[in-house]
Amino acid sequence: MRQWLWGVFILGLLGLAACGSAPGSAAPASGPPTATMLIQPTQPPATPAPPTAPATQTTAPPTATVVPSATAQSSPATTSAAKTVSARLGRDVAMHIGDTAAVEGEGVTVEFVSVVEDSRCPVGVQCVRAGRVVVAVRVSRAGQAGEEINLASDPKDASAKTVNGYTVALVNVQPAKTVPGPSLSEYVITVVVTKG
Repeated sequence: MRQWLWGVFILGLLGLAACGSAPGSAAPASGPPTATMLIQPTQPPATPAPPTAPATQTTAPPTATVVPSATAQSSPATTSAAKTVSARLGRDVAMHIGDTAAVEGEGVTVEFVSVVEDSRCPVGVQCVRAGRVVVAVRVSRAGQAGEEINLASDPKDASAKTVNGYTVALVNVQPAKTVPGPSLSEYVITVVVTKG
């Protein structure tokens, strides 16, 4: 009986040895399992950049080409060369834009204010109509408010007007119309002032 028990015991030991857990063999160190934690920084996920429009090439606007028109508009002259010239009743007087003609002994002045229109046919060009020049002049009398009137180079278009008992007539306009030009500073008008 004892031998039988010893035989079972030895067989059991042999079986354990065969499974790799024989008594006395070094057992792996036991202890609490260690966990490895990876800490990642908390930041919001990157958002993709909004799509951008394709770059467009910007160019400066083309320079406008000034073409003389049939009508020449101008603002009142403020040239430093403006002067006062002496005039007599019934006598022609020439003025540049901005000039003032003072009629001797009458207390009346006529100022060349602006060129309102110049639709004359340019020199060397064939036109259906000859066109005209319209100028603005300011007629003033001492002690009274001045009045601005338009005078035309064509007698059919009111080349003379009466203000405060004095008539101002446009006699001539120089220079002739050209392309391009003339410039405002080149205009010279001839007027005559009469009484009544």
